[in-house]
Amino acid sequence: DEMMAGYNPYFYVYLRQLRRQKRFKELASEVVGSRDILRKLARTKFSGRTSVPMEALLNSGFVAEHSGEKVTSVQDDLKERLLEDTFRSSLPSLLRYEDKNTMRFSIEGRVPFVDKELLKFLFSLDESAIIHDGWNKRILREAMDGILPDMISKRRNKIGFTTPEGEWFRSIAPQLRDVFASASFASRPYFDAPSVLALFDDYIAHPENHGTLMFWRLLNVELWMRTFFDDPEGATRALGGSADEAALAAAPAPAAVAAEPAAEEEVVPKSDYVANEGKQLDLVSEADGRTWRRLPLQTALVARGDDVERIARERVEAFAASLPEGVVPDGAPWYFVISEKIIAITQGRSWFTWEIRPRRSAKVLSRFVSRTPAGIGLGDPTTMELAIREVGLPRVVAASAVGAAGKVIGKRGLFYEVVGANVRAIDGPTPYSAFPSNVSAKLPPKDPDAVSARISAAIRGADIPAALRDAFVGTVVMDANDIGRNVLGSDVQVPHEQLEATFADNPLGQGRQRTPLAILVDLGAAAGR
Repeated sequence: DEMMAGYNPYFYVYLRQLRRQKRFKELASEVVGSRDILRKLARTKFSGRTSVPMEALLNSGFVAEHSGEKVTSVQDDLKERLLEDTFRSSLPSLLRYEDKNTMRFSIEGRVPFVDKELLKFLFSLDESAIIHDGWNKRILREAMDGILPDMISKRRNKIGFTTPEGEWFRSIAPQLRDVFASASFASRPYFDAPSVLALFDDYIAHPENHGTLMFWRLLNVELWMRTFFDDPEGATRALGGSADEAALAAAPAPAAVAAEPAAEEEVVPKSDYVANEGKQLDLVSEADGRTWRRLPLQTALVARGDDVERIARERVEAFAASLPEGVVPDGAPWYFVISEKIIAITQGRSWFTWEIRPRRSAKVLSRFVSRTPAGIGLGDPTTMELAIREVGLPRVVAASAVGAAGKVIGKRGLFYEVVGANVRAIDGPTPYSAFPSNVSAKLPPKDPDAVSARISAAIRGADIPAALRDAFVGTVVMDANDIGRNVLGSDVQVPHEQLEATFADNPLGQGRQRTPLAILVDLGAAAGR
């Protein structure tokens, strides 16, 4: 296969070579001849199966440390690609697997096609001896004509030596999940354990959307680490030695045993009545000169389909149950502020990045967007794809042109004036955020004004003191980060600019605080009474 282009993707390599060499007549002939193969490859590509980049499942620090290491392959020269696969990538690893497997059972394996003289002969021929008119392994097929039955020599569908990993995985799903949910897996400096677990759960729920190879690799790395690193006797036992030999081998150099990496730091519980670390509780607003108190509320992670009204009601009840005297002065008007993120998540308007398949235009347009420390905005193909879905490609392209012209004349923000507030509120993955926001992209919430009204109704029906209920004004849906604030919806009559000014320093935080809710108290109004 590596010597005579036995794998279907080699057709793409050869077609690219013909295009690069401007051999268009041969290119057309090969496209026609290989149309059944190309259709099969296209069906695989657009089958709907999720293609998850491995880096999405790895620790962001580990990815950053090795970001310069890229594995590339020849894409537009058939012979060069075959040589690369024969000597450097594919074949050496396959031969190693075969040798270990056969030796394990005392069998001598032989691969007669891996012959130096045969290889030299093959590569002395023109590429058309390898692929011609849509047929790969051409010279071998013609050599076997009349010797092998046509059903073999003219066979088009290649079938590998596959194993039923899908059935195996589903039959032992609880045990596999225990591995991915284990403390040791989470402690490795290589994996993003919450993302792996979320993807595995999605695989079990929708096996038709995922392959198994990635899970198989992650599973084997973890089990290998447990055997050869975590257990000092494991390596010797795995190689057939005794526990005494293992102890003897380990004794001379105990310092050489690597310390187990610290587990990922959990979110530190926070009192409802203090500010987030590095933030202040009270702020004098530049909009109205009044003092406002912002009390961030921690929550558990929310998921698609969760009842946001119930979450709000129960969280306000918990806040009121232990409310210290003076934190919310008697009669002080207060608002319930909720991040747009958790509303979008509960509405199903947030997706893992690997669920979004950006079109080419999204990939191109995202390159021209400036990223900031507070977020990537539309500077990622996934978020740009969401923008295109939300308002259409023509509008995004027009906005890009207007925005570029605005920069020339020194006027910024024109892009978002054209595409609208919904696109401005699109969020992308940020590595410093809590899971799943660190691997998700989302649209703004749908009907935020109506959501605000429903949340307010739930709070007014909550089991809280009557005086606190009477002072409640309403709900505000806020999109805030370290560079800006936008009220996306509310059921109050206060101007949006006034509410946005109360969050000028982003009191809910930009990282892993898990405080998407807040009680906002108008201390200035209370003092004036």
